[in-house]
Amino acid sequence: MTLLRSVYSIKRTNQLIGSVTINQLKPDMKIGNIGYWVRESKQGLGYAHEAVLAIKQFGFHKLKLLRLEIVAAIDNKPSNRVAIKSGARFEYVDKQRIQLKSGYVDANVYGFFASKEAT
Repeated sequence: MTLLRSVYSIKRTNQLIGSVTINQLKPDMKIGNIGYWVRESKQGLGYAHEAVLAIKQFGFHKLKLLRLEIVAAIDNKPSNRVAIKSGARFEYVDKQRIQLKSGYVDANVYGFFASKEAT
């Protein structure tokens, strides 16, 4: 597998609402990271949740990944809600994982597993 990153737009009636991606792919380990953002005016309407579900299926079925992660800053409540609502399992807090303008912050790490998707 030579794919390094895959980005998809989230659109509604030709208006860009956000994006979803599988990045930080480690093909030898068959894992990747799901990243997403949604325009502030469209947050809370289910677009991120729907996009995560779709790209999760793409990652497991098309890319044949075994594990996908969502890494969300602890204080980013909307992102944490999307991970939980999408069925990701909380695994641990990773200290100083995400760099923001204000500095490094701790992040919650959530996991999806291909073996769980088959059941």
